[in-house]
Amino acid sequence: DVSSRENDVDHLETLSQSLHPLSCAADRDWLGERVAAVRNGHTELRDWCNRREAMLEQALANAQLFGEEEVEVLNWLAEVAQRLAEPELLEQQHKHTL
Repeated sequence: DVSSRENDVDHLETLSQSLHPLSCAADRDWLGERVAAVRNGHTELRDWCNRREAMLEQALANAQLFGEEEVEVLNWLAEVAQRLAEPELLEQQHKHTL
């Protein structure tokens, strides 16, 4: 939504410039300050949103990676549990390792 307001801020600046020749110096200064404040606020908000978006994308990538690793660990645990449930197989493996 912030990026969609860029055109509105640009339009505000255009309107301000069109009023410039019709206004006294005090009004031009006041309006210029207000328009600059809106532009600066919008720029800061847009930059913050971009940083936040990057952080959220990284968090999503980390969560997906964690999920994949979790599945691998759970599969390994299931395999270990299955082997532990077969004592005869463990005995044979133990004999071969000695």
